[in-house]
Amino acid sequence: MREREQLDISLARFENIRRTGTLTPLSVLAKRFGRDEAVISRVIGSAFRSGLVEVRVIQDEGLASPRRTDLEREILKKYPALMSAIVISVTDPPESRATSSEEMLRYSDYVHRFLGTALAREISHGPFIRSGDHVGIGPGRGVYETVRAMQKQAPVRARDVTLVSLSGVGYMRHHAKNRNLLLDPDFIVAVMGEAFEYPVALDLVAAPLVPGPEHSTPFRNWLSSADRARPTLDMALLGVGVFTPGNRFYEEASTVTARQQPAYDPIRAALQSLRTLSAKFSSEDYIPLGDLGYHIFLIPPPTDRKMESQMRSELERQVDAINKYLLSAHRDHFQAIRSAVLIAGTAPKARALNHLLAGDLLRIAHVCIDKPVAEALLQL
Repeated sequence: MREREQLDISLARFENIRRTGTLTPLSVLAKRFGRDEAVISRVIGSAFRSGLVEVRVIQDEGLASPRRTDLEREILKKYPALMSAIVISVTDPPESRATSSEEMLRYSDYVHRFLGTALAREISHGPFIRSGDHVGIGPGRGVYETVRAMQKQAPVRARDVTLVSLSGVGYMRHHAKNRNLLLDPDFIVAVMGEAFEYPVALDLVAAPLVPGPEHSTPFRNWLSSADRARPTLDMALLGVGVFTPGNRFYEEASTVTARQQPAYDPIRAALQSLRTLSAKFSSEDYIPLGDLGYHIFLIPPPTDRKMESQMRSELERQVDAINKYLLSAHRDHFQAIRSAVLIAGTAPKARALNHLLAGDLLRIAHVCIDKPVAEALLQL
């Protein structure tokens, strides 16, 4: 018997495991392949012994993170423009006063793994991606964890899909020190392509986020297209960040050179000035700056807190100056996205997410968040 037929028979034996938890009966395989049941049994055994196929048990991290459908309903009531909301319950965060920033960052990584698993299930089994779609991919842990978890789901069967990078390379890293990952769109897009049943086209940026004066984009991409000629994206997957420890922009504004990438040198002084100014307004319950796929935006303060118009204007001026320098999606790009999926974990992201949901920067159709974010959104 040819090796290809051995492989087909062996794989068919396990095709129902994910859906029903049971093996395909030998009698069914015998009828399908026109062989005796005894032959089918010997072929499968031989395939395992020769190493042609193997069984691996993959832990589904999302099993330990139940959906909070009650909070999902409340979120959809508060934000009627949303088509769906995924809210998962993860282990409660550690008390911030009793833990180091490193421990809080590790907890944030932990949350994003569960968020990614939950969202990957919906993308793989739902109508998020259709044949012919152009799908934008942003940077960040949430997006990466979603794409990584998609490898453990059934392949997406949409055909003729194009995956589009939404920023240049900004050297975004995973918080966990032992994970040597770059979380920029070009790298994530390459991984995401493996989650599809059929070939996908890749529209990469292949250029740095902070172009130097000597740099020119090596080839035409979605970001560099003229506004009127830019194709519309059917969907985009983006993570929401805030200007706090762990954020790439925040770390590049640090005086600790070990955390810096030379590629940020052209805007380092501007980032340091922005960090100094934003610190004047930051508090335990308010962070003035958010980050959407390397696009920085100003978050309005709580109603009981005043921000002088002069200071606000200066923040906006500095933010605009940095954004214009970056090779990433900006307002004009966001307007060319029909439907956005946002992923945001841990309570400090809530006010930034609320601003995006209530604003007009882009059309948000789906959110994937954890319980603390959902509860904070409902209190705002």
